[in-house]
Amino acid sequence: MSNSRSSRRVLPKESKMPKAHPIQLVRIDVIELNISCKTPAAEFVCEKSDVVNYTSLQIGIGHSKFDETDSTIVVSMSIGTRESSELPFNLSIEICGIFKIDTQRFNKENISHWAKNGAHYILLPYLREYLYSLTQRAGYEPVILPLIEVNTLSYSDN
Repeated sequence: MSNSRSSRRVLPKESKMPKAHPIQLVRIDVIELNISCKTPAAEFVCEKSDVVNYTSLQIGIGHSKFDETDSTIVVSMSIGTRESSELPFNLSIEICGIFKIDTQRFNKENISHWAKNGAHYILLPYLREYLYSLTQRAGYEPVILPLIEVNTLSYSDN
């Protein structure tokens, strides 16, 4: 019988926590969480592989202006069914993330670019979970958004 303590990994005393990124997510709010059934789940029969045609869904992203008084920016992300969707339901989900930005370490001129091109990588897992949970709770096969390719983002401490 093995001792569970012997399998624990102990960090060396000199190890330090990694440096925090200059942009931090401080809060996520749900703006909208809605599903309406066109065909009740009990009547909808399909193969798991046929549940979602991802062209039936559309994703949106937007952001506020950077608020210099409290160093925050609000980024919203939404997903919904297209009008032409053949899915047995209509849904609409919108969330927003509030991000605090350390402008001593992150150039203010790059904030809008980051909000348009990087923030969705942080919010997407939350949106994915809401979509999965909402469709499952409505009685349908849960919808899982596919993973997406992430471009490498970098910054410097200049």
